[in-house]
Amino acid sequence: MPSNIAQKNRSNGSIHKVTSETSRQATRVAILALIEHLGRALHSLSFSKGLNPAQWNALRYLERANPSARNVTSFAKHHLTKKSAASETMTALTAKGLISSVVDPYDARGRILEVTPMGLALLGEDPFHAVRAGVDKISDEDLDTIVAFMEGLLKSLFEPASDNGE
Repeated sequence: MPSNIAQKNRSNGSIHKVTSETSRQATRVAILALIEHLGRALHSLSFSKGLNPAQWNALRYLERANPSARNVTSFAKHHLTKKSAASETMTALTAKGLISSVVDPYDARGRILEVTPMGLALLGEDPFHAVRAGVDKISDEDLDTIVAFMEGLLKSLFEPASDNGE
């Protein structure tokens, strides 16, 4: 069964399908190269509208997160970053008027971060909308396969390697 993974042809820059005749190792290398290229492209897209990638990530996170998770600590854990870096990002967004903080009604020591109307307006111009347009074109069957692949890949990154092959 042919794979649906595209690989860039070095000679003419065109995209072609990796077929079952292509070695499994070459297919794996092509997948890794595509993941790396996609990561770079997404990172580059996120230098937009006066924000950097970390600030866009924080703004998106705060828009989607439950109120109990809209704080620096939860953001840092979710984005695998240090609390100090997350705090700097939130401070920058606050200074730009894109987020604000209110006292947590359940714990007066804590703060809940909220996206301001100006932040919500900026999210309407999120550079990832272009990515969303591409994802929207993927068939449901392919989406299921891609989600399973990506979840498995992320899981494998954070599970300790087993010495006995399990």
